[in-house]
Amino acid sequence: MTKAEAKVLLAVKTWWELYHFGPSYDDIRFVLLQDSKSNVHRLVKSLCKQGYLKRTPGKSRSVRVVRKKDGS
Repeated sequence: MTKAEAKVLLAVKTWWELYHFGPSYDDIRFVLLQDSKSNVHRLVKSLCKQGYLKRTPGKSRSVRVVRKKDGS
């Protein structure tokens, strides 16, 4: 996991704890001070592939944490 991916994972986890629904890519972009949503999408896609996040295609705000960073 890269540093950028770890930041995205933390941002999604924190967003869920604060608001009880998933963040949009634009929300994650704003929190991490990124310039483009495409970079956030790439990072989220990578984390989904690794099994850390889950999202439902075609549904907004569906990003959620599936497993903890330590692998549990």
